[in-house]
Amino acid sequence: MCVGNSERIVHCKITLPRVICGARPKLADPRPLIHVCDRHDFVEELSEYLYTNGLVQYIEIYVTKVSPQKTPQVVGKLFELDANEDLIKKILLSVGDACPIDEMVDIAESRNRLRLLQPWLETRVASGSSEPTTQG
Repeated sequence: MCVGNSERIVHCKITLPRVICGARPKLADPRPLIHVCDRHDFVEELSEYLYTNGLVQYIEIYVTKVSPQKTPQVVGKLFELDANEDLIKKILLSVGDACPIDEMVDIAESRNRLRLLQPWLETRVASGSSEPTTQG
């Protein structure tokens, strides 16, 4: 895909947001796009593409298997897209302890959605998390 000589990589970086924003039809298998977007930090654009094209199962795959540390960015975008709260809770519970807690709390708090994190935070406390954010 976007590997090889530097000209192709530059071309990919320039055109990737257009590809994600809907200039192309829905991909049958978005896994190559997921890896390219992760590599070039197009996390929010990727999240929007997957969500708006009904590929939510790939969002869960992305945050559990590819980049759990980018879960806050994904969830933040899902907040902006007014995604179903059950979907967001499912994503958080599936990623579990691999999600950075402070960043996730900051994103939820800035969007007045902190209450949505309650089941996830309770699960972290129950599993023995001693992070200060879970104690308050």
